[in-house]
Amino acid sequence: MKIIDVLKLDEPHTRVSMGTCWMVWDHYTEEWTVYQRKAYAKRSTELYRGTSESDACNTMIKEW
Repeated sequence: MKIIDVLKLDEPHTRVSMGTCWMVWDHYTEEWTVYQRKAYAKRSTELYRGTSESDACNTMIKEW
């Protein structure tokens, strides 16, 4: 089983993290979402939302 398959399981709170970023699969909209929370920030920032897992991964790598 691949990590992408694990993220798409119907289990809440499954994510892949890299540095200050993390990627999740939204079961309702069927989109990938990448968030970032910098040190001492009060809120997380949405960096990417879309259907391309490749673009989501590239966004995480670029921000890392």
